[in-house]
Amino acid sequence: MPAATDNGKPVPAGYWKDASGSSALIAHSNDWYPGDGITDLIARMPDGKLYVYQGDGNGRFDISRRTEILLPPGAPDPATFSQIVVVPDMNGDKMEDIFATAGDTFWILTGYNGATISEARQLSATSWTKRDIIDVRDITGDGVPDLLFRDDTTPDRGLALRRGKPGPNGGADINSLALAVNSADGKDLTYATTGWDSTTWPLLHGTPDVNNDGIPDFYATRNDGTLHLINGGRATATGSWRVEEDDWATARAIG
Repeated sequence: MPAATDNGKPVPAGYWKDASGSSALIAHSNDWYPGDGITDLIARMPDGKLYVYQGDGNGRFDISRRTEILLPPGAPDPATFSQIVVVPDMNGDKMEDIFATAGDTFWILTGYNGATISEARQLSATSWTKRDIIDVRDITGDGVPDLLFRDDTTPDRGLALRRGKPGPNGGADINSLALAVNSADGKDLTYATTGWDSTTWPLLHGTPDVNNDGIPDFYATRNDGTLHLINGGRATATGSWRVEEDDWATARAIG
């Protein structure tokens, strides 16, 4: 089923990338706008701007009803984003939040009001060029969101888990996710060991619980073109399932 339409018509070929081959960054979690209870899509398009694409209630997103998301002064230019991950409320304001990387910096964007993000907060100024955010959800089962990411600095670094501390208004204390030393353990934990380099697994994308064990899972594309579902665990990934054969070699993003 096509994931997007143009006022009910097929989306023009090449809509999600530009002439140079630069592709959109996409992410979704829940309802963003206009508060109708339907899941929406967040996309940093090849034009360098950030948009909300409204869901139509049938599992698709209508490109004719997109709304640009404006960022506050001091925020990075969306054109510089290398990743965006949309997650449930992190700071207790009852709104979805966006984690993003821009070059070597790590950011959280909070307080969306239907047009503008109210706060763009830099979490780290270093280390993120070769890291991939997989997910920010409660993985360990203590009710506090955690940060799961890949460190591709060297091929054998694997996947890391940064456990969050409770925030003052619910969710996580954002400072505990910003730096390893601020986390619940004072360091990043090993979630999966060797073999998770980006050459072997080009794309990793977190998802809510798929196998009904109450733990978030994630999808991964492999360099042979296959798509895999990785079962999450409280302290380590527990196994994987090959979902689809040979159709994912050209995938640029999973949202």
